[in-house]
Amino acid sequence: MFQETEVINLLMGFISLALFLVKRKNLPRLNLLYFGYFSILCALVFTVIEGVIFKDFFNLLEHMFYAISGIFFAAGCYKYFLSTEKDPGKTE
Repeated sequence: MFQETEVINLLMGFISLALFLVKRKNLPRLNLLYFGYFSILCALVFTVIEGVIFKDFFNLLEHMFYAISGIFFAAGCYKYFLSTEKDPGKTE
């Protein structure tokens, strides 16, 4: 059986996803961070599913997607903060 807190976290994740999609036009350089967030959202889905069927399989998927999200976040931060390219919106 699944826990109520897992379902609440999943609902909050989908609400946040809707807000991100609305604001996405204002944040064009954050694509890798969006992939990281989507990976966390997938992990939350797998957390709820593991309470119902195939516990070991979905537990493995959950932890794999948390690891993948960390890779995406690290790459996104590197691209955003440490990139040597000029900011297209910045005027000098």
